[in-house]
Amino acid sequence: MSLSKKLTKNKPITDDHLKEFVELYSSRETTERSWTVSANKLAEDYDLSAKNPAKQKDAEHLAPSDILKQIRTKEKLVSGLLDEIENLLAEK
Repeated sequence: MSLSKKLTKNKPITDDHLKEFVELYSSRETTERSWTVSANKLAEDYDLSAKNPAKQKDAEHLAPSDILKQIRTKEKLVSGLLDEIENLLAEK
């Protein structure tokens, strides 16, 4: 099922949205939008919750002080690289 618009409370899913799913379900064809889980994988822990493997992971939220430390570290690295470039250009 490919949606060109977002579904909302005022624009809910309709029978037309499910038409492709119903057609593919009877033949069990695999498409580029399909994802499957093998019976062996299910038998490992019997977790039948449907989790989309293509879903992006939540972003890691760092404390502002940690972000500043990372920025300062990267800033020092960039500054050192710029110094090297300036030295190389001065030699020519």
